[in-house]
Amino acid sequence: MLWSSVIYHEKYFYVVFSLYFIWFALTLLTQSTSKVSKSIKQYDFFSLIPSWHFFAPNPSVSDYDILYRTKTKLGQESDFIVAYITPIKTIKNILINPQKRKQKVFFDTTYMLLEISSKKDHKHIVLTIPYLLNLHYVSNIVKNSKVKADASQIQFAIAETKNKGLYFTTRIVFLSSWHEL
Repeated sequence: MLWSSVIYHEKYFYVVFSLYFIWFALTLLTQSTSKVSKSIKQYDFFSLIPSWHFFAPNPSVSDYDILYRTKTKLGQESDFIVAYITPIKTIKNILINPQKRKQKVFFDTTYMLLEISSKKDHKHIVLTIPYLLNLHYVSNIVKNSKVKADASQIQFAIAETKNKGLYFTTRIVFLSSWHEL
């Protein structure tokens, strides 16, 4: 009796091991931009194969911050206020970083928004998920703020900061339309 259960568990082990080995092999095959990689990824409907980019060909050299300003019913515009600043990277963040998910969401939505806005035909950019997420984020800041009770409209901007040796350069790379609060 004992021997048959060992054989059963051994077969189970080989099935599981084989599935993990296939998954690992597919992961390795899809890390490049070859035709094989593209053909495998087109059948990855549930995104089960991870994409690792340890050495990116174009690494990010910029930090992005989101700013917002409000407009009153009388048409007075406020100065831009910082809603989110990319945090400074520290050694402690390697071990524990509870804000990492928030940072990742912000970076991904900002990057997607900038990518969409760089295309020639971006009439419907206000209907895209990255645009709506950023608008929702800054709108909630204003709605939950008691200082901005007289605000009726909101506009957000994305600022890019690049490190150029001894100094930083910052510029606005995206400016939204005005939206009702």
